[in-house]
Amino acid sequence: MTLDLREELSIGSDDDERQAFYGPPQLAVDYPGRFFVLDSGNSRLQIFDRDAKYVRTIGRPGQGPGDLNRPSSVEVGADGVILVFQPPSRLSLFDRDGRFQKVIDFLPAPQSLIRLGDSGFLGSVIQSGPEVSRDQAVLFDAQGRQARTLAAFENENLFSFVGSEIIGIYQPFKPHLWCVSLPEGRAAFAFSKDYRIHVLDRSGQTVRIIIKDEEPERITDGEKERAIDNEVGLRRNRRLSVSRDEVKRTMLFPKNRPFFWGLFSDDRSRIYVLKSGDYRKDGFMNYDVFDPRGIYIKKIRIAVTGRMLPKLIRDGCLYAVAVDEEGLFSIKKYSISNWNELVN
Repeated sequence: MTLDLREELSIGSDDDERQAFYGPPQLAVDYPGRFFVLDSGNSRLQIFDRDAKYVRTIGRPGQGPGDLNRPSSVEVGADGVILVFQPPSRLSLFDRDGRFQKVIDFLPAPQSLIRLGDSGFLGSVIQSGPEVSRDQAVLFDAQGRQARTLAAFENENLFSFVGSEIIGIYQPFKPHLWCVSLPEGRAAFAFSKDYRIHVLDRSGQTVRIIIKDEEPERITDGEKERAIDNEVGLRRNRRLSVSRDEVKRTMLFPKNRPFFWGLFSDDRSRIYVLKSGDYRKDGFMNYDVFDPRGIYIKKIRIAVTGRMLPKLIRDGCLYAVAVDEEGLFSIKKYSISNWNELVN
């Protein structure tokens, strides 16, 4: 099934400072339909109403109460509380009107963080070693203290060296621990080296594990070449002199690509799993869809129009982050014309 998308609105413009996002924005949408656009490069949170009209700005660069310092994610609870995570360990909470409430500092420092129930959090924590690291799904209490480790996964370090310089930091095929919010304060996590999705209730207890039995796929030579080109491009942009031959000779790859490259959910507690694949070749992003009971429903496809990444589905609409050829970032809302085919 291919989703039939019709663009309804777009937020993002070089002509309006309130819509000029520096770097890829992050997105949350509350149930009245307001947009919460986290503009990390400008250390601010921009709020727009359901019709994309500007409402207010939360935060400014700094370390004080209510300030934001290169935030990485935003979430809005059913109670209207706005949560903004700032690596390595700081979570700022605001009420539904944008008034600052408090800061929670987390230990150990999580890579990502989402709210779980009314008084807990699910985070991904990485413990690095010389050859392998451990990606951990951790349950934190309301004060940001580690309550318990839910699962731990060994992950190969794929750092390569040219002399004393590390390359391959942005290794696209390294498995990743993904966490996703679900309605009613629940959550799920999955490590992409294995096709197993752990679904949690509000208290952090595992209520089911979704397993899909399929064989891993080998990374193609073309995918490796594009990863090398991307690494070289990143270094040229930073004026770092590492030749393509040096990168190609030393950059490490695992045998297989991860099973998936991300998760998102909809307001009916379905989980959408972004399958790994060559989007440039196929022209589509492919997702496995699971219902609230963990039963596989079907595969859906979303056409790759430019560079666009779906973030969530609400009320039959898909919300995504996009970037055009000139590097302008925007938020897109699409109606799904054939939504009833997926619902039914």
